[in-house]
Amino acid sequence: MSELLAQTARQIRSAGSRRIALQAMAATEVNRLPAHWTDALIAALDSRDSEDVSLAVAAGTTAEKIDGDAEGLRLALARVAGVTTHVDSTRLRALRAVSENRPLPPDLFEFLLAHLAPETPVADRLFAVDVASVAALTNEQFRRLAGLAADLGPMELDRLLPVFAKSSDAETGQRLARSLLDSDAVDGLVPEKLRLAFSKFDAAVAEAARPLLERPQADAEERAAKLEQLLDAVGTGDARRGQTVFQSSKAVCSSCHAIGYLGGTVGPDLTRIGQIRNERDLLEAILYPSASFVRSYEPVVVLTKAGQVHSGVPRDEDGDTLTLATAADKTVVIPREDVEEMRPGTISIMPAGLDKQLTPQELADLVAFLKNAK
Repeated sequence: MSELLAQTARQIRSAGSRRIALQAMAATEVNRLPAHWTDALIAALDSRDSEDVSLAVAAGTTAEKIDGDAEGLRLALARVAGVTTHVDSTRLRALRAVSENRPLPPDLFEFLLAHLAPETPVADRLFAVDVASVAALTNEQFRRLAGLAADLGPMELDRLLPVFAKSSDAETGQRLARSLLDSDAVDGLVPEKLRLAFSKFDAAVAEAARPLLERPQADAEERAAKLEQLLDAVGTGDARRGQTVFQSSKAVCSSCHAIGYLGGTVGPDLTRIGQIRNERDLLEAILYPSASFVRSYEPVVVLTKAGQVHSGVPRDEDGDTLTLATAADKTVVIPREDVEEMRPGTISIMPAGLDKQLTPQELADLVAFLKNAK
């Protein structure tokens, strides 16, 4: 069956059969890409058909190991990343697959930066962050990224922050400290990740970052006052508009939460949330996701012997490994023998700071939509 799919995927005359074969290959989870698949995907990646290329990228970027012409596949994916007429999400996915420990050409770095903008679809933003996280960046590229940190949403910032632990460039550290001090999303960051991000910079950078690392958290009275202020507007919310907010790339709620049959599974299912939560509860959960945790969704912080910090929700634990959901689209598998310490987390993987990302009316609409979910 595997060889038949590869043969069909290489058919030139039957576009329909070729597309079906590529769809099947993209939907099949394999740890090792067979050699005959590798050859077929290289051919598809050089196709002029954008849908064929997108499917071939999806099929060629999931396996951990590649049999056959692995370098040929890497070069074909690199060509896709550089073709400006391809769909942006396809280019980003291809770029992520070929960037690990490799320099990013200036044009592709600019392409990456353009897709960190808040109006970009969330999947593209996260792919762009992933590229930055694995590539061998220059000091100038680190500095550009650090300067953009203030404008990143909480989800992207949390995911990008560990990349700065690879830099010791003082100018990068100073820019990062200034950016984070201006960031609306910084309150939702895991403290250990903040410390790790500044771990390789000099004493002057450490001093500049001290207000970040020692910043006080909002106390209960401040949170209550803010809730009361925003609750006044909740009555003006519109559930239909709230559904648009829920599904938007701005709030990205549906990336982690399902309502009905649509949405993610990293966070609790919200299909009937309106039956068990009032408007105040819902608003508090949106504004302060770390104030309390739903049972079975409590975060943990894992410190590895190599000095890495992982924060997420346990998804699978067997005798040898621990799997954490660290974001809507990302899991980390950690060998038990690599764990130095594991403790309950205090920061939800749901990003805080949505009140800074959404207008008061959008917040009111979102609460109305959730209250209507019964």
